[in-house]
Amino acid sequence: MKTIEDLQKYLKDKSKDESQINLRIYTNQQSTRERNLFYEIDGISIDAIKYSYWDDSYWNVEFDINDLIKACQNYLDNKEGSPLSSELIQIMEDFEFEESGHLDNGFSIEIESSDFDVDDLPEKIKNEDDELDPDLLIEEYDYSDWEGIDTSLNSIDKIFITDDGETFEIEIPS
Repeated sequence: MKTIEDLQKYLKDKSKDESQINLRIYTNQQSTRERNLFYEIDGISIDAIKYSYWDDSYWNVEFDINDLIKACQNYLDNKEGSPLSSELIQIMEDFEFEESGHLDNGFSIEIESSDFDVDDLPEKIKNEDDELDPDLLIEEYDYSDWEGIDTSLNSIDKIFITDDGETFEIEIPS
């Protein structure tokens, strides 16, 4: 299984029993995620925003199988039209970050709340200026809750399908 035709045949077979499908995908375009992180430390609430980016990454993506079959057929019927990757992005129902790839990736974190006294915070999360250090905060403590603000996934360059214990990689034209 290596072509869009193979993918479409596989999906048609799956559509007999299922209406949704989860696929592992790879993108070599930068993806980003912004999250509110909530910390509870010694009775003090701290809100932070974490900005993450990945120049390449792997994601779990959910599609309606029939929509995915139609997108493949539209691509096969009109290869000069909209790139398949763009169409797949539009019909994704849900997606979740799995892991970063091997290119550049990183994050930054900003403290949002300031309604606490820095003197009340543990020393291990303060910098040399006796201020709250966001990097030490995330290193020393796990957040108690989080809320997604924004995630961007801009292309799908490969789809991985595991069938009967064997994983197949299909390149997606962009």
